[in-house]
Amino acid sequence: MSLVVSVSNATYEALPADVYPVVVSKVESKETQYGDGVVITFTVSDGEYAGKTVTGLASMSLNVKAKLRGWVEAITGKSLANVAEGTNIDLEKLVGKACRVNITIVPGKDGTGEFNRVKDVLPLRPVKTEKPAPKPVESSDGDLF
Repeated sequence: MSLVVSVSNATYEALPADVYPVVVSKVESKETQYGDGVVITFTVSDGEYAGKTVTGLASMSLNVKAKLRGWVEAITGKSLANVAEGTNIDLEKLVGKACRVNITIVPGKDGTGEFNRVKDVLPLRPVKTEKPAPKPVESSDGDLF
């Protein structure tokens, strides 16, 4: 029996460090040296880098300090604080949801190349409405300070 794999010489182009609007395009489990993890693939949805992808890795924990918990809350726009202990969350239901990611650039482990790392997953910004500028308030003597 043989085990055949294909060589790929494709290079990875890291996106510039920035905050990008994205859509969750894939969620998959991954066994890591630290235990069960989840890889979330985010696809940039707007701007110059639309269609480019970046992945983030987190442990499968949803405890209050876990990275994945913050990501789920940002993606869904809902806090898990009032969710009953032991409630199961179907991570595949995150696919198709929009959010923003703050990515950084890190050097490759072998010293060659640069790669993106998801630093934060952020909720979408609320739509801002135009408000009239406030009028300055003058003191009784006419000075502002």
